[in-house]
Amino acid sequence: FDNYTSPDALIVYNWYFDQNDDTSTAEDTTYTFYATGDTITKYRVTLIANNGCSENSFSTDITVNPAPKVSFTAPDYVCAEDSVQFTNTSIDVNGNFWEFGDGNTSTATNPIHRYALPGVYVVKLTAYSEATGCPNTFTKTINVRDLPSPNVAVNPLFGCPPLTVNLLNQTPNPGDYYYRWDFGDGNTGVGGNPGTHTYYNSGDYKITLWAVDVYGCDNDTVFSSVLVYPVPEANFEIVQDEPCGLPQEVCFQNISTGASGYAWNLGNGATSVLNNPCTTYNSEGAYTIRLIASNAFLCTDTVVKIFTAYDVPKAMFEIDDTVECAAAYVFFENTSLNAEYARWTFHNGTDTTYSPTWLYADTGYYAVSLVVGNGSGCTDSIHIDSLLHVYPSPIADFYFDKVDADPPSTYQFTDESSPDAIRFEWDFGDGMGS
Repeated sequence: FDNYTSPDALIVYNWYFDQNDDTSTAEDTTYTFYATGDTITKYRVTLIANNGCSENSFSTDITVNPAPKVSFTAPDYVCAEDSVQFTNTSIDVNGNFWEFGDGNTSTATNPIHRYALPGVYVVKLTAYSEATGCPNTFTKTINVRDLPSPNVAVNPLFGCPPLTVNLLNQTPNPGDYYYRWDFGDGNTGVGGNPGTHTYYNSGDYKITLWAVDVYGCDNDTVFSSVLVYPVPEANFEIVQDEPCGLPQEVCFQNISTGASGYAWNLGNGATSVLNNPCTTYNSEGAYTIRLIASNAFLCTDTVVKIFTAYDVPKAMFEIDDTVECAAAYVFFENTSLNAEYARWTFHNGTDTTYSPTWLYADTGYYAVSLVVGNGSGCTDSIHIDSLLHVYPSPIADFYFDKVDADPPSTYQFTDESSPDAIRFEWDFGDGMGS
């Protein structure tokens, strides 16, 4: 208020503002009036001037319009780099002016703003009443949270499968976040420290660590790579000049792939680093052949095969007698050398029993054949014509007559056996014989 009262050095001034009994004795003064509620409020301001001789007064009316209803909604917490939607809820206003607290402004009704840096920002919306042009300002504090900075240390970074890597979560303030892991091989995990992860196949794997806080602010990082080297495939073929026979020289044809270095154990005490070694086996038996194939990364693969050395089979057999009687069971003892199986051919059938027994029911001369072999595929055979002569068996028979009537009685025994019988043995049932 500017005082225009006539000058008088002895004047005393008293201002009455009609609000809360407020007064002032200043010559010129400033005073703030407030509207009551949402209605227009009028105040009478009175200035009384007194020079000691007389006093005079002057009054004027002040009309105070209500402030417009300015407000907006926005989330209390947002994440850095997120876009925030501000919704203007003001009533009957225009001339919106936003101050986002980071130096940026807007005149849009419902702006969207992105905070690049974390921090606490005071957002202001100033708007003007459509009816009176009176301004008002609404403020709200927004907490822009920093994004997690996930980080992981991996060791080792490369190697042969199966490769087990150690994973160390090096995210700052690691206890403030929840975590999800993607190991790049189709497997995932959760938790702050999975410890280790094993890669079983060759490849270049990228590890991703994702972190999120309780407000949903999240971020992820992709660790460059874990390189799992390729593995050679070891394989070989066994090459023999002859399937059987000792001593036997055997060569090994290396058909490994992806390998450049080889270590052989040939099962007979011999070793080799040649690509295609040869060795000699002097004794029958099964030998374990082991090949370890290596590539430039020193990744290895191992193959094991069994080689069995066989000598040449020799077919032989024995029987107790070459002469038998009809209905005789003859045992054939197989005495073959270096044989694992047998096949017998008789006059009326075959048998694969190694040492069989065969029934000869009829008389005649009989041939026998034997084929023997072993796992090498080598065989040997023997055939003997008229090996066995089978004679007919005699038919025993007799009758008897009583010689005298008085005991001790004497009996006459008379042979009625078949004519081919030439040797006889009697048993009279009383311990006596002839």
